[in-house]
Amino acid sequence: LGDAQGLVGAILGLLAPDSRIEVGRREEYAEELRVFLRTTTPPSPERSVIVVDSADVAPLFTTQIAFWHPTSNIGLPIPFQLSLSSLPTSRSSSLVFDQLELEFNDGSEKVIVSGREAKEGEGEGKVESYKLGEDGLEGGGDAWLGWRDGTTKVFCGMIRGRVESELTLSTATLTIKEGNWTIKLILRPELDDPRSPLVWHVLSKTPPTTVRLRQENPRICSVRPRSLKVKAEIRHDSPAYLGEQYKIRVDVTNEDEVEVEVFLDILLQPGEDDSRNTLSIDSHTSSSLIKAVSLGTLSPSSTLSKTFCLHCVGSPGDRQLDVSIRSQPTLLGSPSAVVPSSTEILQTLTIPALAPVFAAFDTHFHKKRRAVQHLLDFEEPTGWEGASDVTMVAKFCAAGPWELEVVGLRLDCVEAPDVRVVSSSVKGDVPLDLSWRPHDYFNVIYRLEVMAAVSDEDASIPSRPSLEILWRRKGDTFPPTRTTLPISLRPLQLTPTISVRLPPYMKLHQPTSLSYLFSNPTDRVLTLSMQIDSAEGFVFAGPRKTPSVILAPSEERTFNITVIPLVVGPCVVPRVRVFEIERISAEDELAVRREGDVPPPEAPKMKELAVVEESAVGEVAEPSQAHLETDLR
Repeated sequence: LGDAQGLVGAILGLLAPDSRIEVGRREEYAEELRVFLRTTTPPSPERSVIVVDSADVAPLFTTQIAFWHPTSNIGLPIPFQLSLSSLPTSRSSSLVFDQLELEFNDGSEKVIVSGREAKEGEGEGKVESYKLGEDGLEGGGDAWLGWRDGTTKVFCGMIRGRVESELTLSTATLTIKEGNWTIKLILRPELDDPRSPLVWHVLSKTPPTTVRLRQENPRICSVRPRSLKVKAEIRHDSPAYLGEQYKIRVDVTNEDEVEVEVFLDILLQPGEDDSRNTLSIDSHTSSSLIKAVSLGTLSPSSTLSKTFCLHCVGSPGDRQLDVSIRSQPTLLGSPSAVVPSSTEILQTLTIPALAPVFAAFDTHFHKKRRAVQHLLDFEEPTGWEGASDVTMVAKFCAAGPWELEVVGLRLDCVEAPDVRVVSSSVKGDVPLDLSWRPHDYFNVIYRLEVMAAVSDEDASIPSRPSLEILWRRKGDTFPPTRTTLPISLRPLQLTPTISVRLPPYMKLHQPTSLSYLFSNPTDRVLTLSMQIDSAEGFVFAGPRKTPSVILAPSEERTFNITVIPLVVGPCVVPRVRVFEIERISAEDELAVRREGDVPPPEAPKMKELAVVEESAVGEVAEPSQAHLETDLR
């Protein structure tokens, strides 16, 4: 009686299979325990309760707890099953307990299972199950708390997590009352036992079956505050047009019973061509990230909308955005006892960006429509004396799929000072009111003047005016978008030209005049030489070679050659060959002599000039627009 707790603990430990004694001896010890409890009296009421912890002695039962859900929210019912198994070699059948008490680690109310008399046939099966509480509700129940050797009892119930925790069973306490003694056997579940996977007993089927629980650790259920019930929807009219402020609207609806505060984060992924696309919302503008923009406070069952803009530049292609909508409950005025946790909704948007307008340009150069400056004209040159008249047809096609309102169309020559507009079929300073539906065509004709190039270097650098279109989507309230289309005009070089004017036909044996025009549009004196090659079927009189023809700057001179055809039919007129004689300039010769070296006399360089049939129009095609022109045609 002095150490009754030690005696009872030792006997219960000997009844367990881990005691490694003979089964017969276990039965003797069980009988001795019953005799002791019936025939003895506790020394005092305080010492009548004997507590035996399975952590200190060999466990009499195998205790396993399993949760159906790996995670749950605070306040929601969580199905659980507690399995208490007696091994075949144990001798626990001699003990019938009066109560089973389940205590969970979150401090919730204990689940009590009261012991009762065994019903007919009860305890004969290997596995017996007991349902605790009503359907979907937590609570206790009653059961026959006796185990025959090698049997398992499964207690199925519900538990609601009260706080945020890793919910599990702390202890399962079996209580037996015998005489004046009360023995409490504390069982602790094995939370990290990898020897056998946990199973769930399905009681709704006949006969009952088991399914294996696949979660990582079914012995623990992570209880967290419930997430806010917030719904977010992103609306936009894809595709976007390059250059426009593309509107993207975010609609957030609070379907919860608490007020929430909403924040918006937007991440713009870098483009493939490294173009600086930009995001803008309210006063915030960024080419990469806009963070923590407050959208305001949402009361229950209310909706708010926020619009941000994406400005696409660079090449057509997809733009990718990552949108995060974060909601957190306000602490004031919350009717719920448990404050929900913050919620984040992530969405990735892929927005294709297209050019709003396709354009192609047909350019025709008209050479020397005006007379060049006279030799004795002493007026200061303006630079436009040798300019060419250019006719340019700009052809536009609305790309679609959205209808456009065009309010302005203008040719900008600020970056091309060698180009000026003479006239056009639309007035650049007059507002337009055009509506371009998808795949509509629109043409504009421009008459331009383009300065001629003085040197080969100038001729290799094209002029680059631009055509500006002011447009917006149909029905949009934003300011018009400015789209700039570059144009490449390669100026004609000021070079000596030799043109021939031929009659449409000749009469046999009749003199016919062939007119050759020698033109010097440059600002330097040219020395030319001319010779006439013989040709079959023609005769002519006069010298065949003119060794020197001097042309002053901006001078033109006409040479007429009279020939007589001798044969009938198509023939080749006598070939006239013209050479430009290039000598060292006086400035270069003077500079050489100043250095003290006398250069050896060099033969003048001669460059043959092409003789072309007289024409006033030359068409310049842009290779970069070839595929667009093909589509438009």
